[in-house]
Amino acid sequence: MLTFAPLMKKGESFGKEFLIPFGGEKLGKHPHDFEIGKAFFDSGISEVEVLNAAINLLFILEKQSAMLTLHFNFDGTITVPCDRCNAPVEIPIQSSEKLYVKFSQGGFDTTDEVITIADSESHIDLGPYVYEFIWLALPMKFVHDEGECDQDVIDQLEHYNPDDEDDNIDPRWDALKNLK
Repeated sequence: MLTFAPLMKKGESFGKEFLIPFGGEKLGKHPHDFEIGKAFFDSGISEVEVLNAAINLLFILEKQSAMLTLHFNFDGTITVPCDRCNAPVEIPIQSSEKLYVKFSQGGFDTTDEVITIADSESHIDLGPYVYEFIWLALPMKFVHDEGECDQDVIDQLEHYNPDDEDDNIDPRWDALKNLK
């Protein structure tokens, strides 16, 4: 999985609650619970309007002697406008993700699932990763199930949608249909 979270501009913040300290933590697993609502998506980064969100995130920081393992477990819903009728549609989210954090004094060789940070760091900002994992858990199209869209909007779309009839084809092109 390719992650773009490290490329987010400095200063784009999702709140201090996602700034997780690990410097003073003992070795082992350290769970954190987060409630992610609409305000999380109001940062202005997304091009999709989020109407509502109720997502539970169980985050587990697993500290080992030479690295960290970050476990993300999402469960909830996000409400966005339907791509077909523009009425609100509630999309369920259930996803589990894992990232590894290693420490370095020099070069930072970050890959898809491995983040490299400086030895001197004592906190990690989860906000960009949480944001990205939520969007990756969503479908490409936000649409209602068949028959649940706003029928008035669907009727208008069908009214203004040109028919795909072959009657309007220029007869000079008919000969091309026979070529194979």
